[in-house]
Amino acid sequence: MCFRTGRYREAEGAVWQALREAARQVGFRRNYRLLGSDSADWLNDQSVSRLYLFSLKALGVIRLRRKPGTYPEISPVTIPRQSRGP
Repeated sequence: MCFRTGRYREAEGAVWQALREAARQVGFRRNYRLLGSDSADWLNDQSVSRLYLFSLKALGVIRLRRKPGTYPEISPVTIPRQSRGP
């Protein structure tokens, strides 16, 4: 409901909560940027890893739809220096 009414901050918080819980259940690292195609069985429709994948998709949609600069980034992920791109 948060998404449809434009309450993107609340929706993003809910997505982060789902990501944290799914990561805990599957044993993923908190930094989703370190996951790859071999990190889980992404094609299993009933898996927690699939929930994680769709939660990431929801996060992307929320971030695309919200107005830029309306609130600071809500991201519990800290990217280690060595994993940043060039």
